[in-house]
Amino acid sequence: MVVTMDRAVQRARDRRAMRVIVEGVVAGLIGAVIPMLLFLMIDAATSASCRTPAILGTALFHAAHSTREVVVTTPIVLAYTGVHFGAFVAFGLAVCPASSRSQSARSECWDWSSSAAV
Repeated sequence: MVVTMDRAVQRARDRRAMRVIVEGVVAGLIGAVIPMLLFLMIDAATSASCRTPAILGTALFHAAHSTREVVVTTPIVLAYTGVHFGAFVAFGLAVCPASSRSQSARSECWDWSSSAAV
């Protein structure tokens, strides 16, 4: 009986951990896509396709100090896009567990079905 209870508890913890990881990745991807689309629209409006990731990628990988040094190339844009998504996903994974703990603590203190404090 104890062994099956321990397994059930472990499965519940594993599901909760997987849910937090998935939420962190999704939050990071959403956070990455929003500014990416914003700057893509700005670049398209100025007829400078992918100029912003090229500028940021050149500054990051080649330590460019001026926009005159920037040439839009596919490898630079893809490399910066990878770093961009990686950073946002890492941030989502770092923040989501804290948010999850905060939400579970709140739900333990509040009985949502009766709308009264416990």
